Amino acid sequence: MKGLSYLLVVLTLVGCGQPLEDNKNKGSSHLDPADNNASGKALKDNQLLIKRSDYKGVYPFTVDEVILECDYHNELDYLYVKVGDKVYGLNGTAQELHALDDIWAPNPQYDGQKLSVSDVLSTAESLCKRGE
Repeated sequence: MKGLSYLLVVLTLVGCGQPLEDNKNKGSSHLDPADNNASGKALKDNQLLIKRSDYKGVYPFTVDEVILECDYHNELDYLYVKVGDKVYGLNGTAQELHALDDIWAPNPQYDGQKLSVSDVLSTAESLCKRGE
């Protein structure tokens, strides 16, 4: 039995040492505001149009296209998602608007959870013009 335990420990350690697969270009949902053809179309300096059909990876919204926007006021980033005439708060600073849950897609793998919007959030932050 000790031999089996030792073997399991060794296999676990060997498995931990294996490099993870490089995911940089495999289904990444990263949006680059400068990459207007693949990920979005810049509308203004602080806005980016993204479409489900152009999105790399798993698109996190229930609508086919959204406009990301960042407004910088009083040293705070206000990150928004716009759909038509509705504006949804993407970060805590902008949560006083419509609830993002209205357009935030559920995660089919985990009941009750939503898809990640971390790449969308990072992209919206990159649209902010701080002190410029």
